Amino acid sequence: MDLDGTLCLIDQAGNIIYNSRKNVDFIVTYPFHTDIGKAVREGKTRLEIIDRDEQRKKFLAVAPTDRGWTVVVERSWHDTLQSEYSRLIRTGVIALLLFLLIAAFILYQNSLHEKTLALLQLERQLRQSEKRYKDLIDNIPDILYSFSDGQADNNYYSPQVGSVLGYTAGHLRAHPTLWHDSIHPNHLPEVNQAIQAALSGQKVELEYRIYDVLGQCHWLTDHMTSTTNDRGETIITGIASDITDRKNAEDALQKSREKYQALVGNMLDGFAYCQMLYDDRGCPIDFLHLEVNDAFARLTGLQDVTGKKFSEVFPGTYEGRENLLERYSRVALTGNAEKFEYFLTPLALWFDLSVASHEEGCILVVFSNITTRKLLAQQRQAALSLLQNVTDRVPGVVFQCRMDVDGKFSFPFVSKGLHEIYRLTPELVQENAAKFFDVHHPEDQDGIVASLHASAKDVTPWVHEYRLKFDDDTERWMSGSAVPQREEDGSTLWHGVITDITEHKQVEDALRESEARFSTAARVANFGVYSYDFASGQSYYSPDLLMLFGLPPNSKIELDQDMIATALHPDDKPAFLERIRAALDPCGPATLEHEYRIIRSDGEVRWLRVIGKTVFTGNTPSDRPLHANGIVQDITERKQAEEQLRLINDELERRVERRTRELQETQSQFLHAEKLSAIGKLSASIAHEFNSPLQAVMTVLKGLKLGVTFAAEDRQLLDAAIGESERMKNLIRSLQDFNRPSSGRKIPMDVHTSLDSLLLLC
Repeated sequence: MDLDGTLCLIDQAGNIIYNSRKNVDFIVTYPFHTDIGKAVREGKTRLEIIDRDEQRKKFLAVAPTDRGWTVVVERSWHDTLQSEYSRLIRTGVIALLLFLLIAAFILYQNSLHEKTLALLQLERQLRQSEKRYKDLIDNIPDILYSFSDGQADNNYYSPQVGSVLGYTAGHLRAHPTLWHDSIHPNHLPEVNQAIQAALSGQKVELEYRIYDVLGQCHWLTDHMTSTTNDRGETIITGIASDITDRKNAEDALQKSREKYQALVGNMLDGFAYCQMLYDDRGCPIDFLHLEVNDAFARLTGLQDVTGKKFSEVFPGTYEGRENLLERYSRVALTGNAEKFEYFLTPLALWFDLSVASHEEGCILVVFSNITTRKLLAQQRQAALSLLQNVTDRVPGVVFQCRMDVDGKFSFPFVSKGLHEIYRLTPELVQENAAKFFDVHHPEDQDGIVASLHASAKDVTPWVHEYRLKFDDDTERWMSGSAVPQREEDGSTLWHGVITDITEHKQVEDALRESEARFSTAARVANFGVYSYDFASGQSYYSPDLLMLFGLPPNSKIELDQDMIATALHPDDKPAFLERIRAALDPCGPATLEHEYRIIRSDGEVRWLRVIGKTVFTGNTPSDRPLHANGIVQDITERKQAEEQLRLINDELERRVERRTRELQETQSQFLHAEKLSAIGKLSASIAHEFNSPLQAVMTVLKGLKLGVTFAAEDRQLLDAAIGESERMKNLIRSLQDFNRPSSGRKIPMDVHTSLDSLLLLC
């Protein structure tokens, strides 16, 4: 049997792993593996053996591997040379008889040399092929294997099985069922069917999962078939590749496709995948709709456009068509995405288009219908124009002020009133508001910036009053108010207005001065002011009024029943409430004027006088009161003065009455005196008239007493007549003295004499 060129793989135990020919029994019949190992250890690469069939020497080319040796059976060139030499001798003997023997030998030598060179070349090629095969076995990532049912010596696994499953090839050979037992249970029936198909001579390809030594699952793709060795055993050989990464990628791709389908299918925006079409010159002439989503039909109203050209959907030419094709083509060729707005004339709709390309010649279009937004934008522009016209005519400055996250201020919008008030043009402050703040009064600059920062921090309305100071030292008062909003980039945007309140401030100053004068007058006049709004329930009580009630000037009180019940004097409460009800009657006089007493918390009683008026919506019983205003004056001093005046009047009346009585008595005495005076004068006159006759009578009586002798009884009568005449004479003299005016001098007097005179008069 000629075994020249046979390639075998033999392990260290002498087992055949692989052979290029089926019949290599002679190899295993010779226990030469020990010699092979010895030769390899000695560094020999060639080994001489005896072929029993051919009864001649054979040479083996030996190369070590990680599992044994690679053996190539080749014919010995020495043997060949000997055989040829013998034939040459035989031929030479015959050639000796021939003249051409030398020439034939030379020709043979040339032929032998060529054969030798060919054998050497074949040996080099064999070694290179052996090396390439070894490198292929060692470096390919796939697992080469072979096995037969019940024959462990036929099992083989390439080293890559360790990098995939973690088992060594020797461990798998020692456990013939381990590979089969590691297959995922769900794939065992499929693998068993594939093995049966391979045993029947079919080439089988399948994919299945298998667990590694750590229990992790791997995907393998297996190509298997069956061969029969020289012993008639059926051996299944195959190559298995680890496709776990590919399977994971396929799963990820499938999930990505599902996400893509879900995304595209559920997009609110329209989507279209299109292929550009060009003419012979490379100019875009059309594009084909390869795929669209459901929103495409909803936004455009077009149905069944997939597979149709744009020109088929919208035949003819119209304005903007060439521009759309040019933009699409530019994206398809350059790969640079573009975003633009486009008015589709046939549909009379505006679209916002985002166009990108992932492969040359094709584009991805995502679009939304912005027709409503465009109409709103046009309306907004018209409204802005109207607003601009209005704001330019509104007194003051209408503005938008932005503060960036770094604290920089700018005015995206400001009306023309800025020039009139700030003496600046809007262009000067649109990008940087430094010139805007430079116009502010130096004393107010920090305040206005701080107020803006506070408004931005809490996003609260901005209200501030400040002054402007110009180069000519003119000062103007401003009032600013704005509502802030937070932007997406963290900046703050105010919308507001600034008005010139210089005249208002002047009026306020005048009003403040007037209020000061009024307050001074109120304090001097000791009265307070009140106002009550029935609709809002708000009330105002001047500090002087609160002080009248014994409360602090900043106290907050309500004119309610509790206050009335606690402050009013009990004796004055019924009359006061009656006056209040009359003042709140729309059919009544609508005025309130009343004097009453209150009792302060310290117990002091004060007299107050209220004068007020109530304003109604009308004068019918169903009308409601709007507001009530009035003043309340403290009249305690007046009441006290009136009380003192009353007491003085009473005292005066008593004094007048007493004096009147005294005058009446004096008058009576005067009348009596006058009467006495008249009597005195009359008496004096009578006395004078009586005195002469009396004197004559006395003279006669005294003469009779002296010249005539009377009886005792008559003499007593004469003495009595003379005595009575003397008494009458003294009485007449007293009457004359009483009537005579007094000199006014104080002189000593005899009391007894005066008493005797009085007695005499009585």
